[in-house]
Amino acid sequence: MIYRGFILERLTNLFAFCKHPAIIALFAHAIIFGLIHSYQGLSGVIGTGLSGLLFGAVYLTMGRNLVMLIFFHGFVNTLNFIAIYLGAL
Repeated sequence: MIYRGFILERLTNLFAFCKHPAIIALFAHAIIFGLIHSYQGLSGVIGTGLSGLLFGAVYLTMGRNLVMLIFFHGFVNTLNFIAIYLGAL
């Protein structure tokens, strides 16, 4: 909710002078999101940066609706926890 609902929107406003502010903000917010996860190493930065890019793109294409992303995020986390429990990760 913070990254998509707040930061992405603020970055879009910041880049309002550009031709496609939402696209520039999408990539900027994905980079920030990835760098915040630098404690996970390079693979964590890249993985979370790409997931931030995907989640941000879905947010923008779904009419800036966070509800779908909240459920999807929970689903992805559930799959990850199951994979960790089963020893797949």
